[in-house]
Amino acid sequence: MSFFNNFPLELYRFGNEVEGTVIQNLSAYVDIIDELKDTASFYEKYEILEGERADVLSSKLYGSQEFYWTFYCMNDNIKKHGFPLRETELTAWVKKKYTNTVLTTKNQFFDKLLPGETVLGQTSGTTGTVVSRNLDLGQIVIQGTKAFTAAGEVVQKQGNSTKYVTVEASTDRSEHLALRYYTDASGNQVDVDPSVGEAGSYAIVTNLDHHSAVNKKNREIRVIRPGAVSQIFTLYKQSLVNS
Repeated sequence: MSFFNNFPLELYRFGNEVEGTVIQNLSAYVDIIDELKDTASFYEKYEILEGERADVLSSKLYGSQEFYWTFYCMNDNIKKHGFPLRETELTAWVKKKYTNTVLTTKNQFFDKLLPGETVLGQTSGTTGTVVSRNLDLGQIVIQGTKAFTAAGEVVQKQGNSTKYVTVEASTDRSEHLALRYYTDASGNQVDVDPSVGEAGSYAIVTNLDHHSAVNKKNREIRVIRPGAVSQIFTLYKQSLVNS
């Protein structure tokens, strides 16, 4: 891409090369945009449309694709997460990331059903390996997709019936749809005693809900004003050369 042509050249020796090869130093960094991105006269706010790519947005705003990289420099969230995904893409990504089964219990279990142990559902006969636990949410994560009996099944350590918990109704869930946290009416995260269980006065936010909200938030970005982008690009190139 033409943007990388602006990076300074540097002599680099690959392996046992004697003479070396001249390449562009892609690690070079200048802070000209960091210095300007909070200056109101240089930017305006924009909400990225569903499926809109950086090169498409650059053409839309500036009449050229070559300024696509400015969106990453102007927005830390885009630099970290990339451009927002389509909702269908996001759902597929979350399902791929969260592939396990989550059981929820009101029982105390800090000393039982430990990561790495095999558990057995006394009613369903389903077995599985504990991957992780979240004591604050009363959750036990079982590797893979498992079909435990959701309502009131006793799940024990295999071979040791004294180490068990009773699974709450409707909590045998695919991990991507499992509870991540609760929020109050103002959208603030709140703690709920796992021995009490799901609190009707608070909203349940699942893993999918959480990532969907982050993806939506990433649509809100700052863009360099069209009238200023050429000037800033020139300053950026000069700073790269001088670096």
